[in-house]
Amino acid sequence: MDYAPEERKDKKLAQLKSQIQDHETIGPYIDILDDSFLSGFLHGKKYDLDATITCLENYIRIRTVKYRKHMQPYRPSSEVMLDTLLIRFLKNKDQHGRIVAVLQYESWDPAVQTAQQVLATTMFVADEAIRSLFPNCADIVSIIDCKSFSFAHLRQINFNIMVQTIELCFKCVPSRPKALHMVNENKLLAGIIKIVRSLLPNKIRDRYHCHSYNLDSLHEHVPRSILPESLGGVLTDEEAYDHELIANVKKNDKFYDKIVQ
Repeated sequence: MDYAPEERKDKKLAQLKSQIQDHETIGPYIDILDDSFLSGFLHGKKYDLDATITCLENYIRIRTVKYRKHMQPYRPSSEVMLDTLLIRFLKNKDQHGRIVAVLQYESWDPAVQTAQQVLATTMFVADEAIRSLFPNCADIVSIIDCKSFSFAHLRQINFNIMVQTIELCFKCVPSRPKALHMVNENKLLAGIIKIVRSLLPNKIRDRYHCHSYNLDSLHEHVPRSILPESLGGVLTDEEAYDHELIANVKKNDKFYDKIVQ
């Protein structure tokens, strides 16, 4: 959904840049906050300058202070999990014009990668989505495919990781979550799902759907025509996913050098 004509968008962006130039929290990072990144925040907050600045403050505080040490070891250019296709966006929007993200646990080998790497990779992709996708659409539907989730995965997902995930994904990303779908979840996830739901904001909690192995139930919300075959859709992975976004993520090392310095 578009919230402003182009000339108003340009005006709002200029106002935002002026207001954050000397901002105590945001100002020191102004050199890495490019126009596309700021436009993603503006659109996500419906061009409300106060709400945009508050979200940017949360982003900087959470990423550069609260969880700086957690993210510090990782850079997109060397993060192998980006090549595992852990998290991707579909090329096509859903029937309501919303972008769709897909996270697949099957791509995570817990014997090789840590839960912290999974979270870092997720945030790398989310940051690029802010630049590449959110300036035009910040309404998002997320699908979490839990196929192959095992005890080895479970052992790595502690309460601190769950809290960190909620704060990073919902408190400082300027998206407008419209639905969260879990598919192929097994009994091992029952406790995690219960805890995560309790941590989610009330509005998002009401949009949380567990489909288990019933992909037809998922298709009542997300059409098969835009989904890959692995989710009961009609498209190959090549046809379904936006591969350019992941390629762009790998070019963003300088951004994270500044964020975690």
